[in-house]
Amino acid sequence: MRRGLLPGLIGGAVLAVLAIYALLPDGSGDLTCRRVTLTDSISGGLIQGAEDLALDPSAPRLILSAYDRRTDAPGGLYAVPLDALLDPTSKLLRAERLAPAPGTPPIRPHGLGFGPPQGDSVPLVVIERKRRMGHARDAVLQSYALGHAGLAPAGGPLSDPLLCNANDVVGLPDGGALVTGDREACDVLGRRIEDLFDLYRGRILSVGRDGVRVLVSGIGFANGIALDAEHVYVAATRDQALLVYDRATLGQAPPLRVPLDAAPDNLAWGDDGALYIAAHLSLPRFALFRLGLRGASMSAVYRYDPREGDKALPVLLGRAGGGEAVSGATVAVMARGTLVLGAGFDAGLSVCTKGGTP
Repeated sequence: MRRGLLPGLIGGAVLAVLAIYALLPDGSGDLTCRRVTLTDSISGGLIQGAEDLALDPSAPRLILSAYDRRTDAPGGLYAVPLDALLDPTSKLLRAERLAPAPGTPPIRPHGLGFGPPQGDSVPLVVIERKRRMGHARDAVLQSYALGHAGLAPAGGPLSDPLLCNANDVVGLPDGGALVTGDREACDVLGRRIEDLFDLYRGRILSVGRDGVRVLVSGIGFANGIALDAEHVYVAATRDQALLVYDRATLGQAPPLRVPLDAAPDNLAWGDDGALYIAAHLSLPRFALFRLGLRGASMSAVYRYDPREGDKALPVLLGRAGGGEAVSGATVAVMARGTLVLGAGFDAGLSVCTKGGTP
């Protein structure tokens, strides 16, 4: 076969499959959602791309990371009070910008995670992606202390070649962190090869006093991460599964695989003690949506409660009633009986309830 013909055929087949997916209809769900637009408390600008969010363990509010991933424009870390967000009349909210402070370097925050409270503050660990040069990846890990006085950096950013594909993070009691790396390759060609051939090269990294090291490898696009006293939970996007590792034997024993009917993204603990999994019903449709070739990408949300067995139950499948669910939801959390959705490639948040007005 002539050199260059095989990659061309593969690329053409991929485009054909994507085109078919683009024409297929989306599903439907029974939740009623309203869109809440967020504006930056300092600049007044529209907040785009709420990639990740978490319930603040020290105050009734959500902490979210956002930047415009379509343009790679910088963003920030924000606080959104639950009382205002869950008010049924709320459509536009001013989100308090926690970082960056005016006059400091811009940031592009991605995954975030809390550590155990320490005195009057709570550790917040954030993956900050650097500007992409030629679409190669680079990222640093920044630790903060979140308290009544606001958000303060706790040391300088941590940079390491292993962190280039850092996706999500969770803090540990000793001040370290666990980080997911969705791919292995940092360069453009290597990343494209992993994507094209659906290679399982995602990893779990340990960050601590001994530096950054690989604990687990061979995951099908390691995405969101969460933990409790006994387990470490990882979203395997390409594998369409939630991986449940024993915390005491992480890196030494295989995980429990909880299958899903969608591709999971971020993980977030709800105030009901369950883990909420935002997922994409179709990765090809989501890819088209990311590229601006499709107007929407439908999502799924699953609830996993380790106290209730080893099954993840769907909370949302497809478009919610009212048509105001964010497209391509990358994170979901339950707060006061209400499902809140964020999306890395859409604006604002969606607040969803079953029946009635959310």
